[in-house]
Amino acid sequence: MTVADYKYTCVPRSTDPDKGDLFHVRYVLKPTNPAGTKPLFAIGLNPSAAYEKELDPSVENVEKFAGKYKGGCHFVMFNLCPHRTPNPKELQGLLDEPMLDIDALLRENIKKIKHELDAFAATEKPTVLACWGKYDKAAGCRQYFRKSLSLLFDAIPDVKWVRIKTNTEILYPLHPSNQTKHLWAGDFALVEWKPGDVKDYIAEVKRIYEKRREHGLITPILTRH
Repeated sequence: MTVADYKYTCVPRSTDPDKGDLFHVRYVLKPTNPAGTKPLFAIGLNPSAAYEKELDPSVENVEKFAGKYKGGCHFVMFNLCPHRTPNPKELQGLLDEPMLDIDALLRENIKKIKHELDAFAATEKPTVLACWGKYDKAAGCRQYFRKSLSLLFDAIPDVKWVRIKTNTEILYPLHPSNQTKHLWAGDFALVEWKPGDVKDYIAEVKRIYEKRREHGLITPILTRH
């Protein structure tokens, strides 16, 4: 079976053709043949095991949300950090890898996201589902979190943000876990993430970041030359 025969497409290709091992980075995951429906772009925290042959539970949920939104969309999946791991706590170790330029990795990730969004923006404003979850519970990834958010919102300012609907007032966008599967019923499951709410969220992330940095809990990401 060739890559073109797979139901989904990953950028870069998920497996090493010589070893069959999963690559450690995934920038984009989307259906190979989306059947002409409009895309719902989604941004999670980081990729896990989903690849060309099979989705993981989180991306399956994103696919279901997209299928119900506005009469049916196909999904295009991105992440704030493109490093594959089933455990976000492991992302903290990225900063200790001497051979990895985390700053360059995040910039390349945003570049790939912007490329996909710009291609669609020629037709209409893209709809983007923010679904990376609660900042405080993203243990171990705080060092890159604000950096990635800053790059993201600077690169793609002109999009329509949506989020998973909640029954309570929260700043952060919900993760598409099995706890949200009862919302698959239709359009009401996803609601607009209004510009003012996005602005407040970014300000809160910055406040938490600065507070932790003052207490020596965060090591700044260094740009390597």
